Amino acid sequence: MAHDLVSHWTERDAAGRASFVREGMSLQQAFTGNAALVMMIALGAIGALVIVGEYGTCTIRTTFAAVPARHTAMGAKVVVVTVVTTVFGGWVAVWTPVPALLAVVCVRRRDQ
Repeated sequence: MAHDLVSHWTERDAAGRASFVREGMSLQQAFTGNAALVMMIALGAIGALVIVGEYGTCTIRTTFAAVPARHTAMGAKVVVVTVVTTVFGGWVAVWTPVPALLAVVCVRRRDQ
């Protein structure tokens, strides 16, 4: 569906293009329900690896020896994983579309 929107974008008039962006259709096309599901699964796997990895290497003993309050230690892990995945997700969101955008621009210039 996204390919159809891009390939017929030049056939739309200015009002059609403006309504497409104003109604948020571009975001709905880019971030579908399946994309959200894949993202939830991936983030859940990363979170599980962070916790299970520490139990697997027995470094959880050192963590709880340093910070006996388990809620504080696990809360700190949640904060760190959240910050790291948010920064990484922002980086991917900014730099992943760049090659695709350059490819579209090159194809359009070639066709002119």
